[in-house]
Amino acid sequence: MCRIKSGLRRLTVLVLLMQCASFSLPAQVFPTQEKLPETKKIRRFTLSNGLRCFIANNPKPERRAEIRLFVNAGSLMEDDDQRGLAHVLEHLAFNGTKRFSGTAIIKYLESRGMDFGAHTNAYTSTDETVYQMQVPTDSLSVLETALDIVADWSSALILDSAAMENERKIVTEEWRLGTLGVQGRLTRAYFAALLRGTRYAERETIGTKSSLDTFRHEAVRRFYQDWYVPENMALVIVGDINSDSLEASIRQRLGSMPFRTSSRTIRQERALMRLVANGTDSLPQVAIFVDSELPNGLCETAWRGAFQATTTASVYRENLVRNMTLALINSRLQTIVASSTKAPFRSASVMWQQMNRSEALSSLSLEPSDALFTSYQAALAELWRVRRDGFLPSEILRMKQTLRKGVDVSYNDRLSLISRAVVDVCLNQLRVGSLLLLPEDTYPLDTSIIAAIQPQELHQMAQTLFPFGTSAQMTFIASPPQDSAGINTEAVLQLLKRAEREHLPPFTEDTLSKPLLQKLPQSAKILRERQYPRIGVTEWQLSNGLRVLMKPTTFSRNQVLLQSFIPGGLSVVSESEYQAASRIMPLQNPATAGIGAFTPQEYTRFLAGKQVSAAPYLDGLYHGVSGNAADDDLETMLQIVYALHTSPRLDSANVAMTKDREKQAFSLRKNYPLVKFQDTIASVLYGNHYTARAITQRELEEWNHAAVGFPLYKRFFGNVRGGALVLVGAFDVKRIKPLILQYFGGLPSKSIPHRMRDVSAKPLQGVFDVRVRRGSDNQASTNVYYHDTVGAWSYRQDITFEVVQIVADTKLREALRHDAGGVYTSAVSINYSANPFPSLLATAAFPSEPERTEELKNRMNALWKRLAEDGITQEDVQEAKTKLLKARETSMKDNSAWLGRLIFWTQQGESPERMLEYSDLVERMTLEDVRKAFRKVFLTPNSARFVLLPEAGK
Repeated sequence: MCRIKSGLRRLTVLVLLMQCASFSLPAQVFPTQEKLPETKKIRRFTLSNGLRCFIANNPKPERRAEIRLFVNAGSLMEDDDQRGLAHVLEHLAFNGTKRFSGTAIIKYLESRGMDFGAHTNAYTSTDETVYQMQVPTDSLSVLETALDIVADWSSALILDSAAMENERKIVTEEWRLGTLGVQGRLTRAYFAALLRGTRYAERETIGTKSSLDTFRHEAVRRFYQDWYVPENMALVIVGDINSDSLEASIRQRLGSMPFRTSSRTIRQERALMRLVANGTDSLPQVAIFVDSELPNGLCETAWRGAFQATTTASVYRENLVRNMTLALINSRLQTIVASSTKAPFRSASVMWQQMNRSEALSSLSLEPSDALFTSYQAALAELWRVRRDGFLPSEILRMKQTLRKGVDVSYNDRLSLISRAVVDVCLNQLRVGSLLLLPEDTYPLDTSIIAAIQPQELHQMAQTLFPFGTSAQMTFIASPPQDSAGINTEAVLQLLKRAEREHLPPFTEDTLSKPLLQKLPQSAKILRERQYPRIGVTEWQLSNGLRVLMKPTTFSRNQVLLQSFIPGGLSVVSESEYQAASRIMPLQNPATAGIGAFTPQEYTRFLAGKQVSAAPYLDGLYHGVSGNAADDDLETMLQIVYALHTSPRLDSANVAMTKDREKQAFSLRKNYPLVKFQDTIASVLYGNHYTARAITQRELEEWNHAAVGFPLYKRFFGNVRGGALVLVGAFDVKRIKPLILQYFGGLPSKSIPHRMRDVSAKPLQGVFDVRVRRGSDNQASTNVYYHDTVGAWSYRQDITFEVVQIVADTKLREALRHDAGGVYTSAVSINYSANPFPSLLATAAFPSEPERTEELKNRMNALWKRLAEDGITQEDVQEAKTKLLKARETSMKDNSAWLGRLIFWTQQGESPERMLEYSDLVERMTLEDVRKAFRKVFLTPNSARFVLLPEAGK
């Protein structure tokens, strides 16, 4: 429920244009400082009590509405005795209001098919608190009840003392989950350095263990009274709604909320934060973090700068120039990684991200390949080369093509914009004042600005983003102890100076003048055609033995998805080949290995101005290619698929770097508690079977991709007979028929198809209870596995197990979280599969305080026993069935869901029209069906519990 967002809102920079705000008219129409016109799609009004409202009709997804209650207050507004309580209050909003006692809000929405977490949630940050609901709109009463929930959150929380005490335990478990462990320690160290001397550093959203243990109930109520006032809140509703009737309902149900004011105002701490550098304001800051559980070293240098909301054309242009500059630098860094058998770093990237409502950070991050300082100096030197020389005309041209393609695709697909994207536009205005701008309004100006960006603008932006040597600079180094010798503040400062003095020669690149395919394949013939009219699918049997299934859709005007599957996969390799085979695909991805005559860099250049990707995959039973493309790039995707089968490329640089990374990861496995935990599970549950266990030292040393893996790849993809390929998306079957016959029909085949074998690991019979002690943090993880033999697979049984999973997951959450206050999260999953043999494996997992693992296990076992003894009710089953049917309703308008269903039924050797039985099977399912299936899962004689605990005495 409480997905804490950092108040800094560290958002990964997406370098494509559509992540920026855009505008609708040619640039010359508006002076650059003039306010730009906003979309007319979003209606705004303010109620008499001060509550601001944003509503918009948006039919994607159909019969759904996204609702947000925005509260302009987060942990930054907490008093000293309230640390962490903005977040605690957010939890309590789901634990009793004037009209909804206890957890009735959650139960009501779940009864209407909405999942707790996926559709009903909230988050707290330093600056804001946002409550989230997705609700069905095919019933007016559900939407009106949702407005009642919003009204109660705004002004009628009960804040019961008993609920606060229970929630105290749950939030403490959330603190444990997010704060302890190496990732938690790393994150805290990073932000402690970055935010030193600011209120942000003192107001971590989760609070402290001490504040959570000791907070007074009155302090929670005071925060609610001070900050949850209408003038400090806003309502956003976007979806398949009637705006006129919804506005009337809002005015009726929320306009009557009491007009409340507060003597408190938003604190001045929202102003620019100040980074303190080594106790002075003149030197760059350095922070060093050493931890024995770090798998590898990490480096980042960050520079702070002002953040501007998008309100004018000049700000927009600056956003676009900045994103284009970052994309160009990242392309350079990736080229360096891919161009040498001994690249100076494994990965490096630059980013720009909004930190708070008035400040942003630009940064350079690095994963070293060998010596940390050597790698980091190489990345810094490249950044200095960009600052000095700028970019090549060929680099800029390619990036403009890529950005223009993103604009075209976004505009052409504007009618498929999902409601959550419109919600985010509204929330961004509430946060920082950015204009309400949508792709449908922005296309002409986007294209004109892309064409007009000049090389000198990009060069100047590179210098502005990375102002080396100023007090706005902070360098953070994280390292395992064995690599930390010589790493200190003075050494880091000297490194930065050496990188500045290292004058690299000007960057150069060759012209790409060759095609992807040297020779086009010959077309095949269609031996048989079959129509599935009830689902709009066409199937062809090609003369090379490949089946092709095609499902044209109108869900997105610019998306075509593809996936092939050939029986065999890892099941056809020997035990001695298994580790090499399991590592093939990352080494043959065209983005890192190249393809045909293209190096990885040339392949990247080939894709400029195209929206397309395709890559091979290999799992236990199948191998094939998956891909996606804009509709006008479909032929390019088909060419890549053909080349992946006929002209794979062995890239020695990629192989060498991957093997170095594997060796380093292997040497550090003993330091990672979760790695040891997973290794133990594989060893005990599956008897250390070669398909389930980790690679050994000997296997790692003997791993030879060139001698074993690459020949296996060519064997896998040198024969498509007996396989199938599925296409779903925006295409016309008649129009693409020649392309299908040429590129798919031309794929190689042999007289004998691949055949899968049953060599998979099978859980051992019996009961196991295993404890693993690793790490020093006071936290534990419990995983329990249940498995049993099953008869022939059936669709009806598969759906019944889906209902069992929903019921068990909901009941476990209620028992361990709401009733016991022992966990923040828990999960139940059930895997019932037909291939390579019918099997049933269920897992129940939860993190907790180590001292409570036995108590929580006993509670879980008692729960299973009670549910097995007819504790599952008709209401439980109906709620789960409603969730399945509601999820089905939206997924029937989703390309990826259709792709998955067509693949599934084709692999079963049955008609894909069987998918239409789903709703009927759900409706016909009985209470006794569910109870019987539940007993099959949880009363099995075969179970294994694994508990990860801290080392004794730590």
